[in-house]
Amino acid sequence: ITATCGEVSTYCTVTVVATPAESITISQETATLKVGETVELTATVMPEDATDKTVSWTSSDEAVATVNAEGKVTAIALGEANITAKCGEVSTYCTVTVVATPAESITISRETATLKVGETVELTANVLPEDATDKTVSWTSNDEAVATVDAEGKVTAVALGEATITAKCGEVSTYCTVTVVATPAESITISQETATLKVGETVELTATVMPEDATDKTVSWTSSDEAVATVDAEGKVTAVALGEAEITATAADGSGVSANCLVTVNPVLAESLIISPESWNGVANESFRITAVVKPDNTTDKTLMWSTNDATVATVDDNGLVSVLKEGSCRITVATVDGSNLTAECIITGMSGIDCIFDVDDAKADVYNIKGMLLKRQCDKAELKLLAPGVYVVRNNKGTTTILIH
Repeated sequence: ITATCGEVSTYCTVTVVATPAESITISQETATLKVGETVELTATVMPEDATDKTVSWTSSDEAVATVNAEGKVTAIALGEANITAKCGEVSTYCTVTVVATPAESITISRETATLKVGETVELTANVLPEDATDKTVSWTSNDEAVATVDAEGKVTAVALGEATITAKCGEVSTYCTVTVVATPAESITISQETATLKVGETVELTATVMPEDATDKTVSWTSSDEAVATVDAEGKVTAVALGEAEITATAADGSGVSANCLVTVNPVLAESLIISPESWNGVANESFRITAVVKPDNTTDKTLMWSTNDATVATVDDNGLVSVLKEGSCRITVATVDGSNLTAECIITGMSGIDCIFDVDDAKADVYNIKGMLLKRQCDKAELKLLAPGVYVVRNNKGTTTILIH
């Protein structure tokens, strides 16, 4: 600054300097934010006439909170950061605490579910608010013997019953009630659709219930006619009498599913027919019985038919009783009537009585055994009657005759 008077002058040197900032205050010393939230901070620089009031903003941890040039703070992640406002040589800060946004509600994709054993259902959970810091959902079952659930909400039905599946996030939770019901039988097949048995024979039937995962695969067995065929609880069928019977396997779970096997019981035919005696030698007016044995013992029909090829020599009744009527030979035949067509024969040789051998009382005859060996010469009637019981051949003037001595 110069002062002049005439030819003389003087001056003063004036130096203009900045008015420095002496203090700075921030609109708030602390702030609590949730992730994503913001706050506008302002800074006041003193004195009023401070030459440069420009404020710079910085964050001590930008992973937790950032700040822009205007002092707008944004919460990034949980934690704490100091937001500093600086002007010249003075500064101050606001401590920002970023806290979690808690879950306020949770909903589940379905409130109830009905499953069969082995079936699954995928449950999903929705956590609100949208900006909740931790949306992790934990899944639990109150009865894992009935239904289990994995970490992703996949529910698996294990056994009949009811279980509560709970989804929880933070302090809020919700649940789905899962009811596990039986898997009914849809079809039954029997190991064979028909069976042909003889009386007394058996067959083992098995029943297959579908689907594979049917809860109850038990079947009950019944016969439409137990007089023909019976069946036990394991499907063993026993033939009782001739005829037909339907064997039914019915699902025990009440589904009404069943299957049938038609059992036909046929007769047991005779396999052999043995008679005794197979031959007989006797005299007129005698009788004897032929016994007949039919095998096997369980032959269904053991009825026999008796006949003679010469009823003038011998007759036979329905019980095998033979009556010899006169001297001569004939054949007694016995036959089965069950369709096996078995027969047997008894050959009869009818012989005359002693009195018929001699034409006069004092006649004589030579006696031989059945093999032709001479036993005695010139026997009379009285001597012949004293012979031991047996079959003999007698030869005299009338010829040769076979006799039976009783």
